[in-house]
Amino acid sequence: EFSNKAPCFLGDIFDRKAREPVNGLPKPVSGGNRHISLDEESLDVAVVCSGDMTDEIVDPNDSTKKTVSFACYTPLSAQQIGFAIGPFEYVNLTDFRESDQDEQLGQNAIPLHAFCLPGRADEVRNTCFPMARAVDFFSLTYGSYPFASYKICFVDDAAEDTLPTACLSICSSRLLFPEDIIDPIYDSTRLLVHALSCQWIGVNIIPKEPADTWITIAVSWYITDTFMRKL
Repeated sequence: EFSNKAPCFLGDIFDRKAREPVNGLPKPVSGGNRHISLDEESLDVAVVCSGDMTDEIVDPNDSTKKTVSFACYTPLSAQQIGFAIGPFEYVNLTDFRESDQDEQLGQNAIPLHAFCLPGRADEVRNTCFPMARAVDFFSLTYGSYPFASYKICFVDDAAEDTLPTACLSICSSRLLFPEDIIDPIYDSTRLLVHALSCQWIGVNIIPKEPADTWITIAVSWYITDTFMRKL
């Protein structure tokens, strides 16, 4: 079980007193020279975490903060836990699932959720539309998905292109591209599909010994490329 305490809105992150106008001019937020508009202040702050959300409670002593709780019922190690907190927009990738796959999988169809920073939802839809087909292909070919849902969260300034954790992949916004650009489609799709394949090989199945790590890496890329060939 995990509990994440976070601000309720983006404006709650910053010290309001530090942003009071001086001589009619807005002061920069602490730590930089960027001004925050009223529209940005009202953005909800979302918590995305490994596991399934079980509760969200506003702090009774401070209405600007909330505690969001998650639980995961599959045995995990510390490096398989991930979370991200920010003013994320939500995109339902399940909408891209084909009707015949829905009928074939039935209740075993995995919900897919995506989160991104404001204004990038259309890029997420364009970049991630193959993901529903990928998770269905893996489920039918390599065994049932080990978690209740799959989440992809796109963040800025990520050190790696993808960071697979339990039922959540934290990905760099560098992988996103609009519909009028097709050059990145193969590389971005392959990286996102590999992050998904790690849910089977790398998170659910782990090396018994450090010397076995190459097997999980190799198999995760192998099943990635079996889907890319099909795609």
